[in-house]
Amino acid sequence: MLIGDDFFLSHRVMVSRAQRRLFFTYNGGPVFRLEPRTEQAKMTVSAAGADVPAAAATEAPTTAEAFARRGDASAARRDYAAAIADLSKAIELSPDTLEYYRDRAAARMNASQGDAALADLDHALKLKPEDRRILLMRGELYLRRRDETNARADFEAAEKLPPADPVLPLQIALAWSRAGFIDESLKQLDAWIDANPKSAALPAALYDRCSIRAFWGRAAERALADCDAAMQRGLRGVNVMEARGIALYRLGRSDDALKQFEAALRLQPKAGWALYGRGLVRVKKGDETAGRWDLETATNLEPQLSGLAKRYGLAPESGAAATAKAGG
Repeated sequence: MLIGDDFFLSHRVMVSRAQRRLFFTYNGGPVFRLEPRTEQAKMTVSAAGADVPAAAATEAPTTAEAFARRGDASAARRDYAAAIADLSKAIELSPDTLEYYRDRAAARMNASQGDAALADLDHALKLKPEDRRILLMRGELYLRRRDETNARADFEAAEKLPPADPVLPLQIALAWSRAGFIDESLKQLDAWIDANPKSAALPAALYDRCSIRAFWGRAAERALADCDAAMQRGLRGVNVMEARGIALYRLGRSDDALKQFEAALRLQPKAGWALYGRGLVRVKKGDETAGRWDLETATNLEPQLSGLAKRYGLAPESGAAATAKAGG
C-alpha cells in the first residue's frame, strides 16, 4: 500500500491486522504537515505505540548522514532554508560526498539561488565527472539561466554515458519545456516518438506531448489526438484527463471539457488542474459563482496554479466577455 513516501520518508512500514495499527520509522518533522513543528507538537509515537516526548524520539543530528537525512526531510516539506543549512553541515562533516552537494543544489534551485546551486553542481562533477543525474540537473539549471550552449553540452554528455538509457531523451525534452523552450521540447519529443513507435514508454511520451501542447496552447487538435492515443494505449490517469480537458477547452468544446474535468474529479476529487479547468469552463459558460469557487479551491490546494495559469494564458474569462468575443 503506497501511503505517500515523499512525506513519510520512511524506512519501514508495518501493518498489524491483529492490533489494527500501522507502525513506521520516520526521518524527522511532523507527518503530513508542511509547516515547521509548533509548540503543540510536543509528543510523538514510539515503535511500541506509546506517547513519548518528541525530543526523546528525534535527537539532534550529530553525523553527516543524519544532517543530510534531516535536510532532505526539510526539502520534502519545502523548507529550503532549513534544508540548505543541514546539508551545508553535512558537507562540512563529509566534504567529499557527492550526494550532499547534489541535494543542496536541488534545494538551492528551489530557493532561487542559481549561482550557489551551480557552484554545488560544478563541485559534484569534480568529484564524479561522469554522473548522469548531475549533468541533467546542471543542464536544466543552465536552461533556467537561458544558457542554451552549456545546457546542450551537458545533455549531450549525459546521453553519451554508458549504459545507454533509451528514455533519457524524454527527460531532456521535459527539461526544455520546464524552462519554457517549448519549440525545442516539442521538436525532441516529435523525433523520439517517430523513432520509437513500439516502445513501452510511448504512451507516456504521447501524454507529455499532449500536455505541453495543451497547456501552452500549441496546436490543441494535435494535443487532443496525443492524449486520445495515450489513453488508447492504457494510460488513463487523472493527469492525462486534465491535459485532455485543457485541450478541449482550448478548442472551445466547453461541454466536452466539462465532462472530462468532472470525470477526473470523480477519480481524484482534489485534482488541482481538473478543479481549475472546471472553474474556467463554468466561468466561461456564465456560472460565475460555481466557477470562481472551483478556481479558488484549486489555488488553495495548489497555490502555484494561479501563476502557472497566467504563464500558460489560461486566466479565467467571464461569460459576458466570451459571448462578446464570439459576437453573440
